[in-house]
Amino acid sequence: MKGAWQGYRALVVGAALALLGAACGAPSAQQPAPLPASGAPGAGHPSAAVAAPAEPERVRLSYAAISTSFATAWVAKDAGIFARHGFEAEVLHLPSRQASQALVAGDVDYGLFSGRTIVELRSQGTDVVVVAAQMLKIVQMMIAHSAIRAPEDLRGKRVAVTQFGSSPDFVARYLLEQWGLRPNEDVTLVQLQTLPNIFAGLEGGAVEAGVLSPPISFEAVKRGYRELGTMADQPFLYPASVLAVRGDTLRERPEQVRRMVLALTEAIAYFKQERDATEAILRTHTGIEDPTVLRATYDRYAPLFERVPLLPESAMQVAIDEVAEDNPRARAVTPRSTMDMQFVQVLQESGQIDALYR
Repeated sequence: MKGAWQGYRALVVGAALALLGAACGAPSAQQPAPLPASGAPGAGHPSAAVAAPAEPERVRLSYAAISTSFATAWVAKDAGIFARHGFEAEVLHLPSRQASQALVAGDVDYGLFSGRTIVELRSQGTDVVVVAAQMLKIVQMMIAHSAIRAPEDLRGKRVAVTQFGSSPDFVARYLLEQWGLRPNEDVTLVQLQTLPNIFAGLEGGAVEAGVLSPPISFEAVKRGYRELGTMADQPFLYPASVLAVRGDTLRERPEQVRRMVLALTEAIAYFKQERDATEAILRTHTGIEDPTVLRATYDRYAPLFERVPLLPESAMQVAIDEVAEDNPRARAVTPRSTMDMQFVQVLQESGQIDALYR
């Protein structure tokens, strides 16, 4: 396992020390498997219902963390789903703050975020809307040095998150408060920008604990770090991974948005049904080589991706309440104002989603 990890560790240790923020996955060296024959474009298949343009459209899609929660972006790119729907897509990793700024400025066309980012933007008067919600459970956990045997041992220690206001930041604060610890009073929160940087910070002793998600969290546990707590078993739904677009794009290019939602929905189906090819894609974009870790990551996430990526208002209300604790303006944001589920609803009602699983 040590040998398999060396390439990944070499990529991230220097980045953590410099607090670098962004990384882009390289194209997959292994040709992903095509969709099953039953999902090939044809009568009744969603690809037949939404025609791609004659010339590919160039679009940019950002994702907020090197996390499997956003892996549908990698799948849609590497498996040719974007190309099939008429996109020449650039998929790039930007930490959540930079990604939201890029979306608002028009530097990217779409973004995969947590719901918290959407609420923050809406509270500032920004016209950004969720058009699909691919994951409604937070799959992140608190990972600590083996010397930290219980949550109480974190008192006076440092816990790493990506950025304040990010999903890992929410997880850290939520778990610490559940354990009776006050963030930034009993425990110091440290921003390390990316999940690989957090792991490198643990390795280098810069922090005693940090919030990670699979596959990096699984790799950390295999290397002797301790899982102190997880969000996977929490009873509430949360907009952990949603597709967002500017309101002007939605109004001016609804056909493009429709195809993007369809491509994401197909990527979910691909993830759920093409295990070997999906694990190869995960290996490419996370740098994890250990097949045991990749299998465990697939097993954790495959059931959690939403077959029908609708966003319940109750889930978005959780994000609103979270942001409102520090930002009173968020109380004016309503769940309905944050989303437009028309394209997912059409896919569901027409039977096009069901056709992806036949």
